[in-house]
Amino acid sequence: LALAGLAMSASAVALADGFETPTAFGAQTEKVTRQDVALDADRLFDRIDLDGDDQISVDEYASATAVMADLGRFNGRITVEGETLMNVAVPEEARKPLSSTERTTLDAVARAEYYRLAGEDSVMHRDDWVAHRMDGFELAVRDHNSVLQRAELDAYAYITIRYRAVMS
Repeated sequence: LALAGLAMSASAVALADGFETPTAFGAQTEKVTRQDVALDADRLFDRIDLDGDDQISVDEYASATAVMADLGRFNGRITVEGETLMNVAVPEEARKPLSSTERTTLDAVARAEYYRLAGEDSVMHRDDWVAHRMDGFELAVRDHNSVLQRAELDAYAYITIRYRAVMS
């Protein structure tokens, strides 16, 4: 108990001296490049392809869509694993958990989207996944300069967590 009080006192002194406690996930990034998103998409493919068959199934895609939406909202940020690990803040209005209705809608939207993205063979390969993630980048980057900044980062976060897809 005495040690806990000492630790709390030390923390209070550090805060009073202007020490800034780091966020749980590190600093927020101010820019994300097209190359960063491409690297992130390639790395994400391997995490989403749970059975290691070098393709994403409709179930893997729908699950990944829900996980990215849930985690981004819960954590208040999305990560982009590009040249470095970057944190993009999720706008405050989007930081609420998915309702059961939103979750059901998101699952249906993701499953329909999967077949559109997978093409004629109904299989999502790495290049299909990366192209899909790059489409999200292109929707977010307004000035077509290959860099997401300021409001473009918000737009990319919204796209990643599917905020608009379940709100409309």
